[in-house]
Amino acid sequence: MKKVYKTAFIAVAVLITGYGGYKAYETNALNNQLKSDILIAENVNALSDGGSGEGGPNLYTRETFDCKIVAAAGSTVNLKTIGITMGSMKVGAEGYVIFEDVGVECTAGGLTLCSPRECADFLIEIIAPSSDSNDSNDSSDKGEKKEDKKKK
Repeated sequence: MKKVYKTAFIAVAVLITGYGGYKAYETNALNNQLKSDILIAENVNALSDGGSGEGGPNLYTRETFDCKIVAAAGSTVNLKTIGITMGSMKVGAEGYVIFEDVGVECTAGGLTLCSPRECADFLIEIIAPSSDSNDSNDSSDKGEKKEDKKKK
């Protein structure tokens, strides 16, 4: 009889332990699923704008602006980014050139992705004006030529 009680007791203990382990596993799996659902919901909220049409935290309003580069009159200015020439202009008598709409400013709350670009982000190459044979004379020679013309 003792053997029967002992076997019954062991069987009940195994059943209780097995049932407890199963419930613990089920609870853990449910908690993990809930955590996963919460993380997914947070990610969806972070990526969406909530349907308001105002844009999310990672969306911007993109505005362009001009870049003014001061250089000697007659020189050539090349504006480059990543090895690509975006524009080339000859400097006039005013002593500067303006590259229109190359700078980018990003303001939060818009509807597009945006990468800001400042004028300083570009590689600016300034090529000095080439000297012609007529321009190579110094100022004293020019003065003498003017005097010679006056005498004639």
